[in-house]
Amino acid sequence: MPAVLDRVSALPVILRGRAFERLVKWWLTADPVYAAQLRRVWLWDEWTGRWGPDCGIDLVAEARGGSLWAVQTKAYDRDASVTKAGVDSF
Repeated sequence: MPAVLDRVSALPVILRGRAFERLVKWWLTADPVYAAQLRRVWLWDEWTGRWGPDCGIDLVAEARGGSLWAVQTKAYDRDASVTKAGVDSF
């Protein structure tokens, strides 16, 4: 996985976010812990229940029990820290 992250990090900023969203979608469906909990995962643009082009939600996941999860992804640089303010902005 580190090699894939390196490749995503090397992309121009304008492409990095979309590539990271697709990587997280794949990871949520391939990782045994999340795959056991989730029935489906959509990119925001793929989800038929979306109410606009961009509202801060990057992925929507449907849990096996039917509940929906809103997922926001951030492709931060390796040396960056996630701050409370950054999380609160969601």
